[in-house]
Amino acid sequence: YLHEGLTNPDVTLELTTNSLVAPISGYSYECVIQRAGSPPVTLTATNSSQSVACQINNPFDLLPQGESEVEVSIDLVWTNGSESFFIDQPQGALIVVLYDCSRLGIGCSSCLSVGSDFNCGYCNDLSDCVLRGQCGSG
Repeated sequence: YLHEGLTNPDVTLELTTNSLVAPISGYSYECVIQRAGSPPVTLTATNSSQSVACQINNPFDLLPQGESEVEVSIDLVWTNGSESFFIDQPQGALIVVLYDCSRLGIGCSSCLSVGSDFNCGYCNDLSDCVLRGQCGSG
């Protein structure tokens, strides 16, 4: 599950793998998030020998108008800027649910009934359903 609209540079999307190509000058890893029918969103990444951490530095909008959740694919790409190579995923594309708490829960009671996987909570200060930890005091 991935909440849409996160802009905190401390938030990362971490992908683990059995082995990665060691860094080569001029090449880097990226995470590409895509919903069918939308342009892809590319996130810059840092890597170790067995994982890639993609930074969510800018907000992105892949949820269709009026939708509260949608499946998106996430691909790991190795690129030098002019050529891109998609890293094989034996089980097929990584599919995650992209969602927005404020669209899932309209009002306190519907927010509190949203499934625990979404990590949403009602914020009295904002009078809105938000991702837990984004409310402050109320």
